[in-house]
Amino acid sequence: MFNGEVRTMLSKTESEFRRSSQRRRASSFLLLTLLVPTTALAQAIQLFDNIPGSFVDISGSKPLVIGADDEIEITTFFGNFVFPSGIMVVANNGGVSFQNPPSNDLAPLNAPLPSAAAFGGGQSVLAYWDDFDDKDGEVYFFEQDGRAIVQWHNRRLGANPASTARFQLQILQDPGPAGLVAQLVFSHIEQTGVEGGSSATIGYQDGGAGFGNAQWSFDTPGAVSNSTVPSLVVADTSPVPATSDWGLIVTALAVLAAGTLCIRKCLRLQHRA
Repeated sequence: MFNGEVRTMLSKTESEFRRSSQRRRASSFLLLTLLVPTTALAQAIQLFDNIPGSFVDISGSKPLVIGADDEIEITTFFGNFVFPSGIMVVANNGGVSFQNPPSNDLAPLNAPLPSAAAFGGGQSVLAYWDDFDDKDGEVYFFEQDGRAIVQWHNRRLGANPASTARFQLQILQDPGPAGLVAQLVFSHIEQTGVEGGSSATIGYQDGGAGFGNAQWSFDTPGAVSNSTVPSLVVADTSPVPATSDWGLIVTALAVLAAGTLCIRKCLRLQHRA
């Protein structure tokens, strides 16, 4: 009778330990799950110079009526998920803004990105942000072959008549599998007074659109040449967990292992008893 009671007691004790083990394992798994960083894929604009592109001269189209340090709103039919069709603000000073920026103004004095001086900090492409005059050349806009194209055609910098620049922003309607959403194409940018970016800002300003800022250059001579094609590509990025996160994960695994070992020892002792 006594032995039967002892066996019954040990059986109950073992069952309680097993249930405790399951609860501890579940708690440890929950702790580990909470500690593991879970970050969704993020999309970010990156600039590359190894994607082919060509200058599509649209100077035969009707020029925009735009003066020095002025901007004009136009309506586009071609766009993509980064630069949607609709209202676009074109600035004489070498930039374009999208999606109702806080300000339509692109200041004559360029700055590093991001900058409130560029459309109030709104989403924009600074193809070649500099202080252009309106005494020479024109600014054109035209849509063809699935592209919305803005062309600054022989616009002048400073008092030197030879300091003119010719370049384009091309917005692609179909980014394709590579995620190519836009290209900057330079045709006449190396001459004295311009010098490929010596007093300009080139890049993308996100303005809260969710793709991050991407600066190509700021006041950098030779940043671009007559054959440079900076391409704006949307790439998926997956952040790596920080060192502190991995430390927490390792600690949780150690706690789980120690708890499991302790429970197994207790069960062995009960069997021996």
